[in-house]
Amino acid sequence: MAKPTSPHPWALLYNLESRLGPATLPAVRRVGRQPALIPRRNKMIQLTSDEKRTLEQTIGLIKSQFAPAKVSGGQIVGFAIRLLIYEVSQNGVLEGTKDWPELWGKITGDHIE
Repeated sequence: MAKPTSPHPWALLYNLESRLGPATLPAVRRVGRQPALIPRRNKMIQLTSDEKRTLEQTIGLIKSQFAPAKVSGGQIVGFAIRLLIYEVSQNGVLEGTKDWPELWGKITGDHIE
């Protein structure tokens, strides 16, 4: 019987990259750094000190929940981007939205005046 496909294949790839899931038998180890399971490209982004602190805090929170998995900033940013595009495309939060505080309020339900 074939394994059911996930509606979010990227989430399964994140599990693989984080080494979440059933333990595998140790393989013959090669010398040197292990290649990345999922190829990633560098993309320079500029963050404020508060955004950087929030990113690091989020990495720590998710890493402690998924222990002993590896969690990277790229995974957190990728997850956040997917969550935002879901809210924008599926829930229509951009309709009639004129600024960032309004967008935040529509997504979180926390309307800032």
